[in-house]
Amino acid sequence: MKESLLVWCRSLKCEPNCKKRARIAWSYWFKKTLYYQVALLYMLARLITNVSQSLIAFYVTRDLRMNEYSKATIPAIIFCCSFLVSVVLQEMRWNSRRLKSLLTIGATLWVISGAAVFLLPSQMHNLMYPLAVVIGAANALVMVTTIGLESALVGEDLNGCAFVYGSLSFLDKMSCGLALFVLESYDVASSCGDARGLNTVSRYGTGLIPACFAVLAIVVASTLRLQDDDVARADRRARASAAAGALEAPLLV
Repeated sequence: MKESLLVWCRSLKCEPNCKKRARIAWSYWFKKTLYYQVALLYMLARLITNVSQSLIAFYVTRDLRMNEYSKATIPAIIFCCSFLVSVVLQEMRWNSRRLKSLLTIGATLWVISGAAVFLLPSQMHNLMYPLAVVIGAANALVMVTTIGLESALVGEDLNGCAFVYGSLSFLDKMSCGLALFVLESYDVASSCGDARGLNTVSRYGTGLIPACFAVLAIVVASTLRLQDDDVARADRRARASAAAGALEAPLLV
């Protein structure tokens, strides 16, 4: 009993010093290649979802000539599908390979659906409903995996993580605002386009531009080098066992 109490007291004395030594400066993250990769992927994921969702109401009514209620129905289908896919992803056991694979799948789905949205003629506007299902699933896959990459970058040590989340959030807000500003500055009325209305900004912003961002996300995801969770857990257990052994050793003498 006395030995256990001594171990507990020593751990309390060592804990503040360990935390103090483990504090991470904000400049540390700029030395990590993974920080730039995760930042770029998170920015691309936000651009894909935010740009497309900002213009989809204009796309379905102005380009596809759908009814007015469709500008509420189509986003609702997208959000509901994203929610359902997110619930399924919640129950999965994550590792580095699965994280990269699902990110690539989500981006690939966006490439396919984005190209279909861009080329979809107004006479076939009913196809937008199944496309909304695919877009919702792709949005969930892309966003959940990129947020998971943020967690993989930070790890279990929360010292210095505020800079990571804050800087990535600032980056995505600035990039989305700039992208929407550029798109709106080149806005063209659908009457100025061709017979199918392929020259409208809403068609580009809902389909082609997010698809291009998705292609870039696939390329960046292929360069990721993540440590597997099982390896990381084994390493943490080994270090914890070594630390426990170091605390108990003087008491056994």
